[in-house]
Amino acid sequence: MIQVLCGTDIAIEENSMVCITGQSGCGKSTLMHILGLLDSPDEGSIELFGKEVTSRAHDTAMIRNRDLGFVFQFHYLVDDLTALENVALPLMIGGKNFRESSKRAQELISWFGLSARQSHYPHQLSGGEQQRIAIARALANSPKIVLADEPTGNLDPDHSHEVWETIQRLNREFGQTFVIVTHEPKLAEMTSTRYVLAQGVLSKL
Repeated sequence: MIQVLCGTDIAIEENSMVCITGQSGCGKSTLMHILGLLDSPDEGSIELFGKEVTSRAHDTAMIRNRDLGFVFQFHYLVDDLTALENVALPLMIGGKNFRESSKRAQELISWFGLSARQSHYPHQLSGGEQQRIAIARALANSPKIVLADEPTGNLDPDHSHEVWETIQRLNREFGQTFVIVTHEPKLAEMTSTRYVLAQGVLSKL
């Protein structure tokens, strides 16, 4: 048995922007999967907004859809759906009809400055545009927390800066809470709260 995380303890404050750094393979993605209720810890518990959710396995899908947003290194957009349809998808999964979902998706895409691209398919978008659409999708249900796992790891420097500025703007203008994993120290320095994960131990910097 391999112990990936050792006594990890982290508290995320509302409206904050938290960054977690560490070497490749140190367990950053595992930690994000646990925080996002995609994996369950072998020990310990997770509280979300003051309520323990670790034992509520039957509710995790609903909690993820309603309260959490996810952005990954690869955009994971659905190739056969337009940008608008990709952003609307979480809303429809959550029970809203296509008209309501499309209206919200249009508002988000407009905020990202991509209204002219909303009818385009993922392969017709640049890497930066794809990732901004992925962030818009993560925001569709107005989640309380967005978990971003290496959101710029697959982008060139210009598009990385573009995406990072978007995340900062969302945090600054709307108070959106972000927890971000990155291997780029210079980007991590732009956040107010930083942690480093090394040998399974999470330490606040």
